[in-house]
Amino acid sequence: MISSMTGYAERKFEFAWGAIIWKLKSLNHRGVEIMLRTPDELRVFETSFRRLISGHIARGRVDATLVLTHLDDETVSRLPDRQKIAALSAQSDVVRSIIPDAQPLSVREVLTWPDVVPVADLATDEICRQVTDALDSTLDELAEVRHIEGRGIHEFLNQKTVELRQLLDAARTMIPAVEAEFRSRISEAIEKFSLEVDAVRLEQEIAILMIKGDVSEELNRMELHLNEIERVLTEETVVGKRLGFLVQELHREANTLASKATHYPLNTLMVDARVVIDQVREQALNIE
Repeated sequence: MISSMTGYAERKFEFAWGAIIWKLKSLNHRGVEIMLRTPDELRVFETSFRRLISGHIARGRVDATLVLTHLDDETVSRLPDRQKIAALSAQSDVVRSIIPDAQPLSVREVLTWPDVVPVADLATDEICRQVTDALDSTLDELAEVRHIEGRGIHEFLNQKTVELRQLLDAARTMIPAVEAEFRSRISEAIEKFSLEVDAVRLEQEIAILMIKGDVSEELNRMELHLNEIERVLTEETVVGKRLGFLVQELHREANTLASKATHYPLNTLMVDARVVIDQVREQALNIE
């Protein structure tokens, strides 16, 4: 079953040392892109996080945010480091002696300065395992969301392939009318200008022009592309790029056919076909 590239999952986890929230959002992207935001206390585990996300996501951009909601009081003292504040104040005084107009640091700026407030030492194998397992669980939830949306896209694409087949069948029924209309126009032109034309030569010229304007080949190729799209949609692998290529080829054949069609009803039919193909292409961009 195909999966969408878009989805969102959020889960909270509590441990003896504190609590965290994993927030995952996935969006459309040509390849794999991981945007990871973690608190300073857990940044040491980012390599493990990225490796795990890459194992779950084959295509798309993933914004992964890890929020540390609170730490156990015994884990770390959250009191500011007086010595570091004094050193920061001294550096601020030096700057202001050189640049008198420089603004003094606010309390908030001081408290958010690196190392002023102690960072908990959470770099243990056990904590890494717990936070990584939590990410794995959240990724499973994200995958389920993407599968659900993928099923909706699958149903939509199946419906559109049925519509396209109906349009192709209707186009085939028009081919005799195209030839008859073409012959009628030739006959009217000959009669209008009172031309004397050799019957054999006329049939030869009509045959040549009909071959040039024949759309059977384009209709056959469009059907082959539809067959392949339907086959790809049944695969259990990543199919987004393959599907995008097939839709592009389908659109190209429809454009060629429309440019060759001189029969107004057939031309109108191809306009309808291109509208449906555009709808397919838009949804195919969402598939992993």
